[in-house]
Amino acid sequence: MSQPIHAAVMLVVVIATQSHEKLRWAHLARLEHRKAVVADALRYGSAIAAIVIFSRQGHAGILTAFGCLAGGAMLGVLRQICHLRLWAGSADRVPLLAYDAWRLGR
Repeated sequence: MSQPIHAAVMLVVVIATQSHEKLRWAHLARLEHRKAVVADALRYGSAIAAIVIFSRQGHAGILTAFGCLAGGAMLGVLRQICHLRLWAGSADRVPLLAYDAWRLGR
């Protein structure tokens, strides 16, 4: 594989994991720890399951592992978006959630 593929995979991993963490902080700031833990379990559990499946099929590698981590983080993000009700038409809620996450992170 070429270097641009590695850079693209790492960029997706960073964006997915940081998005997951910011939404997780929004849950924690609202004292919704259970929802944050469920999203974390989905994120890490699905990544581990995918890595195990790919390694049993002989497709183990660093790109595969990072791809699985990004996929798990994306599933966690989708779960948190559903819990926070962030979909089309809810743009007015984003500044409030960003403030909650900022307040918790300080």
